[in-house]
Formats: sequence, structure tokens, C-alpha cells
Amino acid sequence: MSHIPFGPSNSSPAPVAYSILDAASAVGMSAPSFKRILAAGDITRRYPNSTPIISHAELVDWVKSLPVDKPVRS
Repeated sequence: MSHIPFGPSNSSPAPVAYSILDAASAVGMSAPSFKRILAAGDITRRYPNSTPIISHAELVDWVKSLPVDKPVRS
């Protein structure tokens, strides 16, 4: 039987959702920068209770929608 890799330690499944701070970390952003993206409505929050979560699929879709060229500063 082959071993199926999971999360970073290969002993637990990869997360399907993240807290806001963990989602920011997962995409390599600071929490304040990520919160601005959330405030703009670019990423959907879900509420299983009063604490929002961000789905892994939502993060993947958002990252894939980003431009591939570096922005030019004026």
C-alpha cells in the first residue's frame, strides 16, 4: 500500500480552512495586508460560528486570479 502524503508533518490532513491570521500566513502576507484584501471583498469569509474562517479553495482561487506580472510603481 502506498503512503499518501498529508500536511507538513505527513501525519495529519492538510487544513481545509484557516483562521484569518493563518490564511494570511498561508499566502505569505502580513495580517494587516491580508485584512485589507478581506475588507475589499476579494476573499470570502465563512462563519461556522462568530469567528470567520477562510477556505483553502478560496485562497487557491484568489492566488490563481492574481496578475503574473509585477506591478509597476509610478
